[in-house]
Amino acid sequence: MKTISLYDKVRRKSFLHQAWRDIRQNAIASRSIETKREVFQFEIEIDRHLKRIKDQLRERRYSFRPAKGRLLKRPGKKPRPIVIATISDRIVQRSILLVLKGIPSVRELLEQPRSFGGIPNRGVKDAVREAHNAIMNAGTYYIKSDIIEFFMKVPRADALCQTGNPPAGWAKRF
Repeated sequence: MKTISLYDKVRRKSFLHQAWRDIRQNAIASRSIETKREVFQFEIEIDRHLKRIKDQLRERRYSFRPAKGRLLKRPGKKPRPIVIATISDRIVQRSILLVLKGIPSVRELLEQPRSFGGIPNRGVKDAVREAHNAIMNAGTYYIKSDIIEFFMKVPRADALCQTGNPPAGWAKRF
């Protein structure tokens, strides 16, 4: 019986199509007209695009493109910097996520009852409700993993270091 690698699964047509459907659904729900326009334009030749992605993955020549940085305006708050990947890159990233979610030990980690960020059907209201319940049941500790203003404070040169060895003093700054 042949073992199929995770990489081989990522490039399967079924995963790429599901990834596209997820990306498309998120884009349609986006407030960004530019995002919607870009996805609708991509969709015109979706079969060609997915075949190109699949072929590039199969031939191990797919490479992620540079992402665009944007400031997301928020009413009553400071703008938040976000990074927007190309649609092709989002499809590959989503396909990777779908494959990883198929691994029971990974899925178990993603389905922890007290995880809320980026988890489908869980959000701020659920986190607040859980915190309230914990307080009412004598809970006294919490863990917050959000990194406030991360993209504005992370040292760009260190984050982009590709030598595999962090620059001298890197760990001391954090």
